[in-house]
Amino acid sequence: MVSGGILGGILGPHLGNMGVHLFSVPFVGSFAFVGLLCALNMAFSSLLKLKPFSPKESSKVPLKILLKEPHFLLATCACDLSFGLMTLVMSATPLAMHAHSFSLALSKSVLVMRFVAMVAPSLFLVFSKRLSPMHLVALGMLCYVG
Repeated sequence: MVSGGILGGILGPHLGNMGVHLFSVPFVGSFAFVGLLCALNMAFSSLLKLKPFSPKESSKVPLKILLKEPHFLLATCACDLSFGLMTLVMSATPLAMHAHSFSLALSKSVLVMRFVAMVAPSLFLVFSKRLSPMHLVALGMLCYVG
């Protein structure tokens, strides 16, 4: 799963960059590549034979109690911060680079490095069995600040 994310983070910007001038209208080829990748994903996913999932019964926790749980609050804040920063970086960076006359190839390289930097550390989680989930979330948030 993680290696697929890394591969997509490398191939996606590369295909987008290749498709910029593929047709007379700029970026139409980039969107055509997105459609092609979606079709390939659908084709390969249809070949999967998955076992039916049956959820386990669990008791429902009232929202008032859930909001007092520190683990829930930390996870929610980490998710909010991460999603907000990811959206800002992924949307603003290529636009700002274009506005400052950087080439599309350089923008592509920055996006690829950002994808790899975002996903590759999870490959090393197997070596961090001594860290609790709370420590991992806190470490991830410190990396964002740094």
